[in-house]
Amino acid sequence: MGKTFLFLLLIRQISLAQVTVSGPEGDCGFSKFQPLRISHYVENAAVNKITPQYPPAARADGIKGTVRVRVLINNRGLVERTCPEYVKDRRRPDRSLVIAAEAAALQWTFGPNFGLEPEPRGPVRLNYAQGVLIFNFVLDEPKEGASRHD
Repeated sequence: MGKTFLFLLLIRQISLAQVTVSGPEGDCGFSKFQPLRISHYVENAAVNKITPQYPPAARADGIKGTVRVRVLINNRGLVERTCPEYVKDRRRPDRSLVIAAEAAALQWTFGPNFGLEPEPRGPVRLNYAQGVLIFNFVLDEPKEGASRHD
């Protein structure tokens, strides 16, 4: 059952894949940890989500954008490493937004053991998982009818 589940997750990941380029280390240096990619783990197992602080200078300059951060998560549910991930042929986000997003991503926590139940023959032997967190930096838009009182 476990192998079938992982196979289905892999197929889903391939079908939804975007062409992305990782930060300066290519694969972010994560390959040496042999992390597992679990498609919904990052979305569903987050216990503590931290919203990045919008850099004041970026806000003042009207800078906005979407930042993708690849995270390396250990089996205790802690983010150990991060690196930016860029969508190929799209403009890269402002560096100050990337720094803010990575700082927030390092504070996220997840459920232990990647949400997988131990196998009957013993504990889950996975040490790391990886995934991508997406942070959108948008400027506050004036709300219609803001001066109207109900």
